[in-house]
Amino acid sequence: KLSQRSVGCIYYAFQSPVPLEEPILLLNGEGHERRNTKEFPVNNICFPSIVHKSYAPNGYELCCVSILENAIAEHDGDQAALDMAVRKQLSTWFPDFASDIIDESKWVTKGFYLISNAQPTQFNEEGCANVHGGRDCTTFQGLAMPDGLFLAGDHMATATFNGALESGVNAADAVTNYLSKN
Repeated sequence: KLSQRSVGCIYYAFQSPVPLEEPILLLNGEGHERRNTKEFPVNNICFPSIVHKSYAPNGYELCCVSILENAIAEHDGDQAALDMAVRKQLSTWFPDFASDIIDESKWVTKGFYLISNAQPTQFNEEGCANVHGGRDCTTFQGLAMPDGLFLAGDHMATATFNGALESGVNAADAVTNYLSKN
């Protein structure tokens, strides 16, 4: 069995203006010391209500925050402390909105979700996928695929869109090689 990674997600609904106007995913680029830790749990955020108003409760905006498993584990099940750490970090990202973000009556927590097995582990474990090639597309979990069958997808390289594309290229190369010999 391949090892898996868990991810957490917190949703906030609020009536104050959205801190940005673009429908984009904001990645935490503060460096590894300020990401995936107890004090700095935010991995990325987005505002789905910017994409379409129906993605938020009527009359509200919606913020979605993703948190990696290490930051969740460091809070040892204390969702209130994790929520406050997220709020504190977001308030530094959006200082003009800090007072609303910190105020639990203004940015209301609508849900906390822990998604077990969200992604296959990517590095430093037995059988994990990796960058620059990923897994052999003719085997899966140590078993050879039937002749002429090839695998592709983010589970074969890094668990990203680029990993899926990279594994597709690898599988296409294997198919081309297979067809040229048969």
